[in-house]
Amino acid sequence: MPIVNVSSEFEAKVRDALHMAQQHQDEAYRFMAVEVPVYAQMMPDQQQAVAGGCPSCTYLGLWADRWRGFPDQPHGTIWLFEDGIRKQGGHLGEKVYATLLHEFEHALGRDHVLDAIKANKALGIRPYAVRGRCCGGR
Repeated sequence: MPIVNVSSEFEAKVRDALHMAQQHQDEAYRFMAVEVPVYAQMMPDQQQAVAGGCPSCTYLGLWADRWRGFPDQPHGTIWLFEDGIRKQGGHLGEKVYATLLHEFEHALGRDHVLDAIKANKALGIRPYAVRGRCCGGR
């Protein structure tokens, strides 16, 4: 897991989330946790924010099937952003894990918004998309 300017606490929570995903009951999540490169980064760079569709939004995570400057991966690449996840408040580990699963949903092409809402409700935590938008908010 490559790290770019994040706290050691956030790095540990990302590692924990990947470990939890490897134990998930959903076989696709277990597969993704092993096969998809996950990068921990403080914030998206401008190119990532533009590619996500909202240059001025707060991002928790980003999935891309291809990204210039990175080797092509069969299932894409995921970035988790410490700044955005921390701004959500609440339990950091739960937020990191929920964001990781959300990005897996993007990669899997599932109805991730509905699935994420159900998963958050089951965990007793509020939705993590900023102001009701998927992935970024204004």
